[in-house]
Amino acid sequence: MKNNSNSDAGRTLSWVHELAQKHKKIYSQGGQDGIIEHIISNIDIENNFCVEFGYDHDTLTGGTGPNCANLVINKKWDNLFLGGTFENKEINLHKHFLTTDNILDIFKAHNVPVNLGYLSIDVDSTELWLTDKVLEVYKPSFFSVEFNPNVPLQYAITIPNDPEFRWDDGSKVFGCSLKCLDIISKKYNYSLVYAGQWNTEAFTHDAFFVRNDLIKPGLEIPLLEDFAHAIVGIHDADTVNKYKICLDYEHYLKYNDLEEAQNIVRDISKKLFCEGTINKK
Repeated sequence: MKNNSNSDAGRTLSWVHELAQKHKKIYSQGGQDGIIEHIISNIDIENNFCVEFGYDHDTLTGGTGPNCANLVINKKWDNLFLGGTFENKEINLHKHFLTTDNILDIFKAHNVPVNLGYLSIDVDSTELWLTDKVLEVYKPSFFSVEFNPNVPLQYAITIPNDPEFRWDDGSKVFGCSLKCLDIISKKYNYSLVYAGQWNTEAFTHDAFFVRNDLIKPGLEIPLLEDFAHAIVGIHDADTVNKYKICLDYEHYLKYNDLEEAQNIVRDISKKLFCEGTINKK
């Protein structure tokens, strides 16, 4: 654990430690509703406005289970829902194919406040790159992103920023590792407070991040390595060699060389996504 030592050094508040016991399913796919409720009860939310993409149904409570439905229905938050297939203006759901080239314009067109309350991202593909682009301008009080729990914590592995990538339903190759998201969160002054585990109780692999200025001084914040329990093998082995496009995000950030960033993790990506080999340490 690390200490947020703006002042009152050494004073520990407990709400972050309680997140693992706060899973509750109301409308979400798994326990995200309870995690979200606990976070908003412990930080100051500047705007009761939530954004969720990609949204996979045309009703407020349908599909695999939206993260924001409980906020809209029971907390009376304003919202914007974005998805690539469905549109329903009655619930402010709009059909857009999201890329890093258009996401900021889409947010602006739909009057998303810069300091929105909550942002939820789950597109099974370019999560990392969309998150990075949004956080360049928008500063949600907290946000969550789906991560790939097949990748151990030591690896910053992601698919490239390719809007043409499509997840093969049930394949291990999708999104990015938790370490990638931890890197992004630090870049924009957020802290990882929780990462879920795919099991019968939690049924989620979302990572939650809170903006640092909303975290009270003295609060003990988890380290990345505290979430080794969230690394679990899910889905089926890659049979079409999509593992070859995966890249080392740290290397890419340092050298901006896509091909080299892909080459240096090709062997480990094959083991993780084709053979299902996991070493959490």
